[in-house]
Amino acid sequence: MGTAREEQIYRVKEFARLCDSLPDIVWCLNNKARIEYLNKSCKKLIGSSVSPGMNMLDFAAVVHPSDKERFQSHWRESFKQNKEFCAYAKLKEKQGYSWHICRVFPIADSCGEVEMWYGSFMRIQSIKKESEDLRRALALKDQFISMVTHELRSPLTTIGMALELIKMVVKDAKPEDHERLCHLIKTKVDMAFNSFSRLSFMVDELVDVSKSLKTGFSLNIQAIDFSQVLDHVLERIAPNLEKNKIQINVKKDERVKGHWDEFRLEQILSNLLSNAIKYGEGRPIDIELRDEKNKNKALLKIKDRGAGILPEDQDRIFEKFQRSSKQKQVESMGLGLYITKSLVKAHSGEIWLESSPGKGATFIVELPKQRKIEAAEALHGP
Repeated sequence: MGTAREEQIYRVKEFARLCDSLPDIVWCLNNKARIEYLNKSCKKLIGSSVSPGMNMLDFAAVVHPSDKERFQSHWRESFKQNKEFCAYAKLKEKQGYSWHICRVFPIADSCGEVEMWYGSFMRIQSIKKESEDLRRALALKDQFISMVTHELRSPLTTIGMALELIKMVVKDAKPEDHERLCHLIKTKVDMAFNSFSRLSFMVDELVDVSKSLKTGFSLNIQAIDFSQVLDHVLERIAPNLEKNKIQINVKKDERVKGHWDEFRLEQILSNLLSNAIKYGEGRPIDIELRDEKNKNKALLKIKDRGAGILPEDQDRIFEKFQRSSKQKQVESMGLGLYITKSLVKAHSGEIWLESSPGKGATFIVELPKQRKIEAAEALHGP
């Protein structure tokens, strides 16, 4: 049987062997807050920035500058009062900064005097990321509720006012007012119907977003002519173009045949053209549709001559509820381009933007004539 000293040495070695097997950083401090032991994970994660003999405060050298002052202040207070230390901080690892939780416990002798401190840095990067993702999701939910409430209230108010006015006029109408009354009712009914159409469109957008997030878009793939689909969409929006006196310049190949979902293709065209009409400031819109036979793809370009989109906004506008910072005054829930990108991706295609401030924006869509089935079936939004 060994002496008490040998027993103590054995226990220390066993403790060190146990700590070296852990993936987290573990260390011991003496009662002067000097580091006496560091496990192998310390060197593996943060290198030789911290070593035995250094002070606990030297750990601040690998703490992110934004966390350093708080970390040091909290440790000084804990050490002074012989209390447990606990703090969250970003630690500089070899691959960059990662979130950790640091805990240090005082160990007292039989007389109650602190003789050692045992501490660890536990990596919580994945937990912190999930927390940040949840925070962003909650913020997005609040933004969504606020935006939908505002956007739905506007057309509903218009419908309500139109119906209320019709009710008042009909109630007090005289026989000789027939012609004037018919004209007024027609005007207000048209106004209410336009608001109803806008309301229906917004509901359809929300349904599409829900589908893309849950199960992806279901596609009815058929052999169709993209050129004919473009003609149909232009014919449908012609009254809107005429009303706003917007000129459309079209360059297209006579036939652009491929395998796509006709309804979803119409939706892509409608969204991009609607975007060009909204933000094109009434100026001409250019449409180009080409059959890229050498690539076995269809290429669509829709260019407006509006204010353009800032470089820092060009990726963001394809996200949910996002618009260019210069376009906030236009009524929109910011879902059109998100849905368009989802539909393009569902067809195994690509969509991108070319724009600079003051020179308009060009949206470019490239669609394979035959989508990649396995990629599209795996898609649940962009």
